[in-house]
Amino acid sequence: MGIFSKQKDSEDKITVEDEKRMKMRSTNLHDPILSAVNNAQPYEEANVHIRSSSLGEGVLNDVFGNPIVDPDISNPTRSRNERPLDTIRGFEYSIAPHPALASQLESNQLGWGVRDDYPLSNGQQLNYVPEQAVYSSPPAAAEQTKKKRGLFGWGKSK
Repeated sequence: MGIFSKQKDSEDKITVEDEKRMKMRSTNLHDPILSAVNNAQPYEEANVHIRSSSLGEGVLNDVFGNPIVDPDISNPTRSRNERPLDTIRGFEYSIAPHPALASQLESNQLGWGVRDDYPLSNGQQLNYVPEQAVYSSPPAAAEQTKKKRGLFGWGKSK
């Protein structure tokens, strides 16, 4: 019954040399998952290099390299007149430059101007609402007399 005895078997002892030999270290393994875990995160890689449009200069530049004079309130890295869809298209084009995507981008000549179909493009007046100084009720429709019909809308039989 030697399960609860106080005697220790000498052959069960693990020496220091055995422990060093048997220990598995993650740096010694060549596993693609472990190498992916040990790689630098994207935010760590982004902080390593110096950006051309860093805030230390005090001026942010748009995608054409022009300084952003009037930044957007929610995203100061784009101009106030730039639409979010243009930003998304710019990201798509930077990932996979394709001629079809390039035709949809804003150009340096056109800039980030307001589109003609935007409601406030012609000044203060809205394009789709007619000007009305005072509220007036809609004109009343003339009442038409209805013909009397028989039961369930059928005409009376003659």
